[in-house]
Order: sequence, then C-alpha cells, then structure tokens
Amino acid sequence: MKIKKILLAIAATAFVAACHNGQQPAAGTGDTLLADDTPEEVVDTTPMPMFLYYHNPDNMQVVFWISLAKPDEPSANWDLQQRTRRIASQYTKLLLPNGKFADVKFIGEQTKDPDGGDLEVFALHHDYAPSAGLNYAFENKKDAKAIKYGGTMLVLVTDEYLESHKMLAVKDLSSRQKKMPTTVVKKLEEQYGMKALRSIVTSEFDGGYSFGSVQFKPKGGKVLALQVLACGDSVYSIEEWGQYDKTEGPTWNVDDGGEYIPSHILAAFEGPNGIDICFIHGAPESTVTGWMTLRDGQFESFEMGMFYNYIDEPRPFWKKDMAKLQKILEKHDPVFKSVKMAKWCHVYIDNDDEPEIWLHSDNDEYGAIFGLKGEPQLLCTESGNDKVILYHGTISVCGSCGNGCFSMELTTLKDSRKGDRLELKRNTAPDNSIISEEYRLNGKIIDKSEGEKFKQQATQQEHYLKSPSWNTFND
Repeated sequence: MKIKKILLAIAATAFVAACHNGQQPAAGTGDTLLADDTPEEVVDTTPMPMFLYYHNPDNMQVVFWISLAKPDEPSANWDLQQRTRRIASQYTKLLLPNGKFADVKFIGEQTKDPDGGDLEVFALHHDYAPSAGLNYAFENKKDAKAIKYGGTMLVLVTDEYLESHKMLAVKDLSSRQKKMPTTVVKKLEEQYGMKALRSIVTSEFDGGYSFGSVQFKPKGGKVLALQVLACGDSVYSIEEWGQYDKTEGPTWNVDDGGEYIPSHILAAFEGPNGIDICFIHGAPESTVTGWMTLRDGQFESFEMGMFYNYIDEPRPFWKKDMAKLQKILEKHDPVFKSVKMAKWCHVYIDNDDEPEIWLHSDNDEYGAIFGLKGEPQLLCTESGNDKVILYHGTISVCGSCGNGCFSMELTTLKDSRKGDRLELKRNTAPDNSIISEEYRLNGKIIDKSEGEKFKQQATQQEHYLKSPSWNTFND
C-alpha cells in the first residue's frame, strides 16, 4: 500500500523508518519529507510531537533512540534525531497526565556520564542511572505535582504544532475490559475471512473515536491481531502478525499469555492533514514509541524508537562519588589520608530498597560503609583485624582493641540512616576470665542484661551477603 500524501513534518526526513505496511521510504537529506513527489504538493514542516521520559523534575529527557554516530547507510531515523537535536529548544509544551500543558525549556544535551564515558542510547534506565538524550526542565516546578509516577513517557510538542492542531481529549479504558462494538468486529471478520477470538477498546477520544484491538483465532498456522480505530461507520485497522506454536499458542511479545496487547495512546491531535496519535507499545523488556496517522482514509503506524527497558539494573558509582566519600573518611580519621578506597559493593542492609555502599582499600585492610539516602552518612569503618558481619538492619564490627581487649560495635539502620549504636568493650586475663566489661548504648553506659538483650535482637537474622563481590573502576 502506497503512503498517500502523508506530510509528516517530523524531523527533517522520513521518520517512517518502521512503517508497519512494509514500505521503506527513501531517507531524505533535507528538512522535510514529501510523501508524494509532485509539484502541487504543499509540504507541512511542523515538527511532530516527541516523547519525553520523566523520572522527576531534575531528570526528564527525550532519550536518544539511535546511535549518535552517522550511519554508513542513509537512515531516516538518524535524520529525525539529528533535526530534533537542532530544534530541541522549540519543544516547549509538555502534556501532563491531567490533560493540561506545562511550559518546559530545553537545558542541554547529555551524552557523557559523570566520569566522561559515552552514555548508552536507546535505553530507558532507572532514575539513578543517566541516559543519553535532550534534557528539559519545568519553567515552574509546581507543575511536576501533576505527575504521580516516575518512569513515565509523556508527549512534548512545539508551539507551532499547537497552533495548527487541536488536542483531542483521550480517555483510558484499558482497565474496563470493554469490547469492540459487534458491528466493528463483524466487519473485520468479513474483511479478513477469519473468526475473532477477542476484542477490546482501550481508549476513546474526542470526535467519536474508539481505539483498541481485535485478535483472530489462528488460521492455517498464522495468527493475526489488528489495532483498530473506529469512528461511526468507519473502521480502520493496522495488521499485527504474531508467531504461532501448536504447543505454546499465539504470541506477539514475551510473556503476553497468548493475548495481543494494543498500543497505549498517550495523546491525539487533529490537524489540517488529519489525525495524529502518539503511542507507546510496551513489553517486559522493551518500549516502542511512535505515531499513528489517519490521512485520507489511510490508517498507518510509524515506529520512532525501540528502547530497552532496564529492569534489574545495578546502581552506577562514579569516580566523583568515591572522591566525595574519601573526603568524608579523611575528615573522620586522618589515617585515611594515606589509605585510599579502591573497591566498592552495593549492599541492602535494611528494608528500604535503597542500597548502602561498602568500600575497601586495595589490600582489604581498611573499609567503610556509607548510607546513601540523601547526603552520604558514614555508618562504620573497619581496619586491621576488624571483622564486619552484616545482619538484616544491623552492621557488626568486632575485633581486637589491644592485648586481651575485645571490642564490638553494633549499628542499626532505619531508612539507610544510623539508628541505635551499641558498643561493647571487654578486657580479659590470659586465662580468658573477664576483668572488665562495659556496654554503651548511644554513648550512655547500660548494664549487661540490657546490652545483651539489644545485641540479641539486633543480630537475629544474619545477612545473605557473606562475601562481597567487589567492583573497581578498572572493571
């Protein structure tokens, strides 16, 4: 099917890198795309909406979806990304979940990590790991209150786009399990000569539009689902062919349970050329962003980017982070001015889902554990023959404090911060008989029974981590 006069002014070129109808348009080299190369064609150069990945007001960006290096072969998506970089400052309106627009501003590109290394592209990281992309900020940070959850994809547009396009209010119905109208399903069954297995309406938006999917029963070893846009008697569809196995059944994405999940509609706009729909399509390990367009009765889907979703992602630890903690150690004890920390390991000591960090020197004779929630807090240090044992919610440091002297410090944690601290110092004779024994809780002397009770409660459950797996900057 030929794309008919679709003047998608997205970034300078044929953003249609992944057109579902199988056609691969030639990549352009200018700042516009002519879908039909005829003299009378009027080119709309209005930039299409973009997708902003939001974590918090200090971490919101259009994540790069393709390598920054110029490809050997022409690439429409690379051209799109390049133009988006050039006009990044024109994207000033962010569509919030409440349906209102907030003013935002472009504050710069981010392509390097804090240590100067290249950041990964086409990846959606957790909020603690930087991504390569175009960074934005709210003109008024109070607008962030409208966004309840981090890790959210939002729509970003230019003033020029809003001047020529009307936003259509979108209602999310994905949780209601509403079926497509029977007339729509029957019409598609007749068109494809297949029997529908299930249908669902996931969105409705202004103008009487319903969007969702119809999934057919397998036929001849093939399985087909349709993304469907219906309005009155008009029904438009996009084919989504899946894989079929007699044992496993149909599948489109990993762990989809044999059920096709249609795209999630973020926004819809009506303009001079027709309808533009901004969508994301999620799977457990990937997210696709793109547009669906309705032009002259043609309903088509264009994928902009496919991103890898980081699920279990280790927290990064940078050289600047190590330098900051080293300064805290040197201030705490001058011995650390001549002992540099060189290794680290993230540990989860309490149950707040925020890791602590355990540092060691190269020779493993010195170490320290810090809480990282908020400003770093030194929780304990170790040196010489000290032995560190982790318990759930407690750090134990014990060792010799001289001939016949034994010491133990138990530090409890709450929300990655210091809680109570028990100190025990015991002096023994050569025959191991106790000469003296002192218990202190938060610096105050307490009796032995109270100290032993605290010790027993704090060390009930030993931590799973017996032998740390150390990381270094040379890894």
